[in-house]
Amino acid sequence: MSELVTYDDEANETEAFSVTVPSQVAEHSWTVSVPGHQTEEVVHEECSLIIPFTTRPHSTSMAVWDVASPVVIGSSFRVKVGVKCSPGCPLTGELVEVRDERGKKIGGGRLGQTPWPETTALYCTEVDLIAPSGEGMNSWSADCNIEGLELPHLSASAGFSFRVVGPPEHRVTVKVITKDTEAPLENADVRLGFYRASTDESGVATLDLTNGTYDLNVVKPGFETLPQTIAVTQDVTVQVDATVAPDPASEDDHLWM
Repeated sequence: MSELVTYDDEANETEAFSVTVPSQVAEHSWTVSVPGHQTEEVVHEECSLIIPFTTRPHSTSMAVWDVASPVVIGSSFRVKVGVKCSPGCPLTGELVEVRDERGKKIGGGRLGQTPWPETTALYCTEVDLIAPSGEGMNSWSADCNIEGLELPHLSASAGFSFRVVGPPEHRVTVKVITKDTEAPLENADVRLGFYRASTDESGVATLDLTNGTYDLNVVKPGFETLPQTIAVTQDVTVQVDATVAPDPASEDDHLWM
């Protein structure tokens, strides 16, 4: 209930007031009414207005991250899965299931007690998985049917992909240094075909892979490197020289001079 508190020469209005939406998913019809009343001069009849509305479940979203790729045939790997309710309901203990392309359950886990750090309502779990027995790309999915809460929620799902490769045969060691100072370049992204690694504090990254010819690219913001092609038939060590990338702002200033 609320009282009529303002009048603008045309209509009377109440202050804003809140109501609680029903917890069932359905079509509803509420009635807003003003009882009849009278003053010394005027008699007012009761009036009412029907307000139809539909309730819907809480929406949810899912994210899958830390997906290793490639993974070796038959090896174990782990992914992180997070689920969030749009209004921020706690989702502790809800079951997450991972399924392959045919819908077969591959693994699962329960969402944790507390939200992921620096988030308000992203509840997470880690799911242990086993890579398929054949090489190639795979597209799996994670699902969460939220059933343990009083209020209804939509299910959440997300897909993720990864590549399966044969057992490694050789190790490639990539050493990245800055060309001018010969100092090691840490946290550079080393890409050898679809294999990935990052350099350590010594500027070194190692990748275990099968025989083949691979394109080598090294990426780090603020630096430039030249791509290389490497034939891997044995263990090999490669050095990559990185140069400081030109400052775009400086180039723009030069154009205007």
